This record gives sequence, structure tokens and C-alpha cells, in this order.
Amino acid sequence: MQSAKSRSRRGQKAEFRNGLARSLLASGCLLILCTHLTSGATLTEQLEKAIVDGNQKRFEALLAQAPDINAKTVTTTPLIHEAVYFGREKMFEALLAKGADVRAVDSDGWTTLHVAALGGNTHLVERLLGLGLDANSRVRSDGMTPLVAAAVRGHTEVIRLLLAHHADLSIPDFGGNTPLIHASMRGRTAAVRLLMDRGADPNIASRPGWTPLMAAAWEGHADIVELLLKDGANPQATNAQGQSALSLAESARHRSIIKLLAKPKPKVLTGRWNGMPRSAPVFGRSNMREPLGPRNTMRGGTEVTAAPEDGRAPSVAYPAVWGQGSEVVRHVIL
Repeated sequence: MQSAKSRSRRGQKAEFRNGLARSLLASGCLLILCTHLTSGATLTEQLEKAIVDGNQKRFEALLAQAPDINAKTVTTTPLIHEAVYFGREKMFEALLAKGADVRAVDSDGWTTLHVAALGGNTHLVERLLGLGLDANSRVRSDGMTPLVAAAVRGHTEVIRLLLAHHADLSIPDFGGNTPLIHASMRGRTAAVRLLMDRGADPNIASRPGWTPLMAAAWEGHADIVELLLKDGANPQATNAQGQSALSLAESARHRSIIKLLAKPKPKVLTGRWNGMPRSAPVFGRSNMREPLGPRNTMRGGTEVTAAPEDGRAPSVAYPAVWGQGSEVVRHVIL
């Protein structure tokens, strides 16, 4: 019989894996929790249930029966992992006092620190770091770091704590996915903002070429798309399939994101003067429309190649010449 919390966590893991397979990762494994408890449950299984349920009294009674503290559950999960994931600080300390191996790993290679980062308990994360666990250790099966685990769930306080202990923002998992890619895909806005504030590069792509912007665009996280664009994310980048953030948003029909990513059309002069576009150039007023960068664009998006409908004047250079606006002519030609 599975507890509600255990079923919830199993669902979270399934959702995580489905999201990764759909978007970014070639593989991705998180800790599985299931109890498989029956009326004839072993002492280890009963301890696991007490931890999951947060039943301190039952836990202490079972611990007094001298169980194998380092025995793993039927899902190859060390009991100490169960305690840190669910934030059972007293149970963790009791297991530690009884000789539990704080460096124990599960069958996928997840360490106690990875599990604590995923669970989001900052006190336990800090305790484990103090015990010497490595903030940059990687899971044997998928290469995820504790920072990636925290980013997946959006645990900003854990992220801050790991960064304070020299966690590396740039270490990806084996699929090339950085903590920022994971946070962007999951819609963890606060975590994305924090990672970028700490210097995470928004243009580092995964092995299949997915950037944080593509991940957010595909999953429909408009607020994160906006954040990434403001921080210099390149909307023109494409992945291994030739897809850009815009094409992915279009495929997923995320209209608000399409609007953010679609390249705005240049503004065309709407006024007319003697059949020609009316603008400052005809009066020689260069200070009203100074160029900003590309020489074919003026401030406000004015199109300097705009021509009258009858085609008599190919660009605003003509009215500029007509108005003897030498400075504007120089801007337009040069």
C-alpha cells in the first residue's frame, strides 16, 4: 500500500521524465519513492513508511529494534535518502547517530545531497555540505548536479546555498542541459531570474542544440521568455532540427510567446508630400531622425527606403535632396 505522499512523488517523477523526453534530455532519472508495504512488511519497509508519513514516534520505536540502518528499500533507496527528501531533520540526525552512511547512493548514483536539493530543505542541504558532500558531484546515470536538482524544482534558497558553496552554474547533465535550461523548461521563473543574476549564460545549448529560450518557448512560459530575451538570449538560434524558439512556439501555438519572439516589421512613413513620403529629410531636419545603428533604419523604425506609391522617388534621399538636407543625405547614403 502506497502513501499519498509516495504516490505524489511518483507522479512528480513521471512528469519530470516525460517533460525531459519531450523537450530536451536523452535520459533523465529522479529518485523513485514507493513503499510496496504489506501486512508482512520488513523492518526496513516499516521504517520507510514511518519516514514518509512523518511519524516520529513510530520511527523511534522501530529504530530501537536495531534494524540495518544502511539497508536499502525495495526501490534501492537508502533510508537516509528518504529522510532528507521529506525534510525529516530529527529522523536524519537519528539515522546518522546510528551509523547511517551519509555518502550512500541509490542504484542510479544519486547522493544524499542530490536528494536533499531536490526535496528543498535548506537546513539539510547546509548540514550535508558541512559534512563534506560535494556541491558539484554528478549523478552516475545522468550527470545531474545538486544545482540541477534544485533548479528542476525551483528551490531558490537551495540554489543560493549551493552557489555559496561554489556550485558551478555551467556544469550540464549528460544531455548538455544546464541548470538554466532545466529551470526554463519547468517554468521556474524565480530560479531563472536568480541563475541569470548570478551569471548563467542564456545562450548555452544542450547537446541537441536546445537553449533555455527554446525550452521556455516550447513549454509556454512567456514570463521566462521575456526574462531571457532581456538578458541577451538569441532568438535566432536553432537546434539540431533547425527549430528556433519562434518556430517551436508556433508549433505549440503559444500566442503570447509568438508575439514576444516575432520580429517587428519596420514602420513605414505614412504621410505624403507632393506624392513623396513626408518626413524630416525633406526639411533637412536630421536631428529629428538620427540613425541608431543599421544605416537603412532611423530612430523609431522609419524605413529610409520608403517610396511613393507611384514609384517616382526610390527613397527618402530624394526628398532630402529636394529640401537641401545635406546632413540627412549623408546619413542615408553612408
